[in-house]
Amino acid sequence: MNTKHISLAALAIVAVLAGCTKSPIETPSNSNRLTDLELTSVNSVQTKAAIDGTPFPTEGEIGLFLFKDENATEPYGEGGYTNVKYSYNSTKGKWTASPSIKVGSTPGYLYGYYPYSSTATDVKSIPVASSLNGDDVMYATSQTVTDKTASQTAITMNHALARVAVTVVNKGYTGAAKLSSIKFSGAETSAAGTLNAINGNITATKSDV
Repeated sequence: MNTKHISLAALAIVAVLAGCTKSPIETPSNSNRLTDLELTSVNSVQTKAAIDGTPFPTEGEIGLFLFKDENATEPYGEGGYTNVKYSYNSTKGKWTASPSIKVGSTPGYLYGYYPYSSTATDVKSIPVASSLNGDDVMYATSQTVTDKTASQTAITMNHALARVAVTVVNKGYTGAAKLSSIKFSGAETSAAGTLNAINGNITATKSDV
């Protein structure tokens, strides 16, 4: 009788073990993995109005926005990424931020602009203003990034507004002279405006100067 009970107990244990082996082994998912967005390079497109040519100023700072959709209506992640400042890190040879934008497996749409403004909160209405030592205003249109491309992202800036320098020479005139006016033909001039980084349009916010 004891032997029979032991055999039945052994069979029961084997049955339980056999049942356990039929369950699939669960492995951790990488769907929630986040990767820091690091720019390997920032370039600018040369235009007739480009004062400094094609090289992008490495000492500059740019602002980046990230959205879930190409129309820039839905924020990416919790709270979204609005006007994140990226600066060039000469040690790493990359443009980085602290804290940086983090991208997952879900594609994000990246927009950028230059020069950086701490007051920018809307990618479609970034404040820009003229100054004697001002920079060209540039923007980067939508680019898709994921956790697989975040560390190898390069963006290209397009010129939205260029600074114009005027040099006045006397051409040998020795008398007293006074510059009364400078006029630009076929161009809208304004001391300040807002940049739409989606399409590069600038809207004047002050009267013409």
